[in-house]
Amino acid sequence: MKKKIRKLKQLNRRIRECEDEIEITTTLPFYATFGKEPQRATDLEALRLQLSDLRAQKLTLLDKLEQKIINVKLSHGEEMGDGR
Repeated sequence: MKKKIRKLKQLNRRIRECEDEIEITTTLPFYATFGKEPQRATDLEALRLQLSDLRAQKLTLLDKLEQKIINVKLSHGEEMGDGR
């Protein structure tokens, strides 16, 4: 379970980085200065797809963690004999 938690922290960091990069790309004057607005749109689309993928990975990982926690609780409940 520790590996999953480390992976979750890593995904959260990557999500924040991607969100920051989207914000920077949205406001960066480089594209307008050099007439690269179509490139900005392409870059933003790629970043948004990456962000969507990272969020999907996070949801999958959270589902796995939830199931693992449920299984641990159930196994401890059975060991204690309280019928959980």
